[in-house]
Amino acid sequence: MPCGYCYDGESGKRVVLGAVYNPPNDSQHFNSSFFETLYLQPVEISTKYGNVPIIIAGDFNCRIGNHYEDFALEGSDTLPQIFERESQDTVVTTEGQKMNSSLEEADNLVLNGRTTNN
Repeated sequence: MPCGYCYDGESGKRVVLGAVYNPPNDSQHFNSSFFETLYLQPVEISTKYGNVPIIIAGDFNCRIGNHYEDFALEGSDTLPQIFERESQDTVVTTEGQKMNSSLEEADNLVLNGRTTNN
């Protein structure tokens, strides 16, 4: 997975941003072990970049329905403490089930569907 550092110029904090593309399951490039491989990426990233926040973004080509995790913002007085994910899409595909499992096992979350019109 291509990834690199992003820096906040004012605070000097850094985050690793990774980009992924999972071809659709009807593509000749489809990889049925995509989510299993993706699950291991944060360990490899931490080994390379150290203990920094990781954002993995891209096209996962799966539907996860209304799957959501509770997400608490620590130390925030201005934003709600819990953002619930509310997707209009209720379908969960086989690949979506794999993604949901990977998210739960790795204690990660999806950001889509946590704001209006998202």
